[in-house]
Amino acid sequence: MARLVDAEHHDPFHVLGAHPVTGPNWTGGIAVRAFLPESIDCGCAHRLRGAETMDRISSGGFSKAVSSTVRKLFQYRLQLTSGEGHTWTIADPYSFWPVLTDFDVHLFGEGTHLRAYEQTRLHT
Repeated sequence: MARLVDAEHHDPFHVLGAHPVTGPNWTGGIAVRAFLPESIDCGCAHRLRGAETMDRISSGGFSKAVSSTVRKLFQYRLQLTSGEGHTWTIADPYSFWPVLTDFDVHLFGEGTHLRAYEQTRLHT
């Protein structure tokens, strides 16, 4: 968490967003993790399941919700509440997985990826 706060984490997508989780005596589910230092309360809204409150897991603004009834990644939005009581809904930037492969990044870096505009597929 400290590396994320200091903008030194090499892969924030590995920590933030939605991820499958399992446990030794648990069949698993989906965990949604977010870094929201500007909010005092937050929730995760899914179009089929409605809103679910996220638990604050650190004083630095990290929150998490775990759903044991869902096994596949899903689209969601974050519902935030500020200290003044204002609420708003946003798309979580970490809910969008990267669309470029390592090979695409390599070609783009050397200046030979002539069709990068075609890389718009979504991974779910």
